[in-house]
Amino acid sequence: MEIPRLLLTAIRNEQMIETLCNPVLGLRAQRTDKEGTMSKRRSHRISFPFQRLVLALSAASLLLSALPARGQFSSSGNVYTFPGNLAIPNGPGNADLGTDALFVGNDGLGSFNALGGSALRVGSVLIGASGSGGGNGNGTVLVDGAMSSIFLVGGGNRLNVGHQDIGQLTVSGGGTVNGRTETGICGSCAAYIGNAAGSSGTLIVTGAGSNASFLGNFGVGSTFVDTLSNFGTPGGTSHGKVKILAGGSLTTDRANIGIAPGGNGFLGTERSFSDVLIDGPGSVWNITGGTLDNAQAGFN
Repeated sequence: MEIPRLLLTAIRNEQMIETLCNPVLGLRAQRTDKEGTMSKRRSHRISFPFQRLVLALSAASLLLSALPARGQFSSSGNVYTFPGNLAIPNGPGNADLGTDALFVGNDGLGSFNALGGSALRVGSVLIGASGSGGGNGNGTVLVDGAMSSIFLVGGGNRLNVGHQDIGQLTVSGGGTVNGRTETGICGSCAAYIGNAAGSSGTLIVTGAGSNASFLGNFGVGSTFVDTLSNFGTPGGTSHGKVKILAGGSLTTDRANIGIAPGGNGFLGTERSFSDVLIDGPGSVWNITGGTLDNAQAGFN
């Protein structure tokens, strides 16, 4: 039987095998008198005691288990795209959903994950929505790992976390959410964390190299109501949270924190509770000014 090169290398390095494997298996590799073996057999064939072979196999397994996993998408619950009703990416690889909107947790629970270096291109992401505005939507999205990415390329709002109900987006481990690309079709290209009266949205960007970036207005805790489209709860309370932690970064053109009531059919009694936390070395929120409209940078 031919011994793979990786395994042969591990076998030959007896001290490494003993160091790595003895604490795990409780065995001790037995040294062979190589000089005596070669002189008796007078051949170039190398023989290995059984215990050393077991130890070498274990060492090779440890080395292979340390290799990085392939990127992967996963999802559960109520996740779909509109208007194309495209297949939701699952498993390894990258995916392109064009300018469709990805709904996660619409009228129920839903989750979507981009992990281990996978990349998704999509028009927009709406997390935690409901057709009835009845508080039934609850969605979570996780982008985790170096080179794991979601690129937002639509012309309208590119990100709504807590679109009408409850939503959370977490970017961690060097992941990226990039809403500042493909600006040619931009109308608003805005992003909202808590997008309607009665909604609750949370954005977390955590870990060195993790970043999220958006164009246009970035709103936290909107109290917008539109009774004609059954959007938002008149008199409702919105909650918006932004957390930039442990070296994460957020980039926006401008920021509006705690947005006053507005829209069609609002009562004026809507309230917004909004929080921003920037904590840890290297954590930063960059506000650049209007990329699309040349407006000044602002934090309101």
